[in-house]
Amino acid sequence: MTFKDLVLSSFDFDVRAYSGRGMYSKTCLGINTPDLMQTIAELIAAALDADDSTKTVVAVADAIKDAKTDAMGLDTILYFPHISMERKQANDALNADEV
Repeated sequence: MTFKDLVLSSFDFDVRAYSGRGMYSKTCLGINTPDLMQTIAELIAAALDADDSTKTVVAVADAIKDAKTDAMGLDTILYFPHISMERKQANDALNADEV
């Protein structure tokens, strides 16, 4: 499972299409979180629960190595500039939570 698929398939993450510093309006996968370390722990736990856990854990480790963060008031956005994400994908993921 890819990292992006893992994040999008989990209802535990507040997924965003985010445009960080120096991205020139391109959007990438972002996770809005009040607790950065808890989110990283949840990503690892979700990877360990995946059917192909070894491959998924490697994908999570690779994504986290390249991740960036920005403060957003009380929350933090953990974003992954190398993983593109369209706003529609993020909206679809958020709407799936409401079903």
